[in-house]
Amino acid sequence: MIDFRYHLVSLIAVFLAVALGIVIGTTQLNGPLTDNLQGQVTALQADKRSLEDQTQLLQTAAASAQSGLVAFLTSSAGLALLGGLVLLLLLRRRGRRSSRRARLIFEF
Repeated sequence: MIDFRYHLVSLIAVFLAVALGIVIGTTQLNGPLTDNLQGQVTALQADKRSLEDQTQLLQTAAASAQSGLVAFLTSSAGLALLGGLVLLLLLRRRGRRSSRRARLIFEF
């Protein structure tokens, strides 16, 4: 039968090998892994800035188009074009409470 001392020595050797493998593995992978993650973070930050710029441009264009539409519809040219029609515009406000809605009703 196997003596307990040999069993204990073999278990200690296994755990020591696992610990040594973990330490050596993390030190070998630490540099390339950190560099890779830093590169990904930098790329994602650049993408985020680009998307924020695009969002700002689109929000500005949408606000300009909306104000231009309201200005046209309330002008005499818009009144002549839509003569006799009832126009209902539903505008959804963006914000924390997206369920709020504003209604504009024009009768011509």
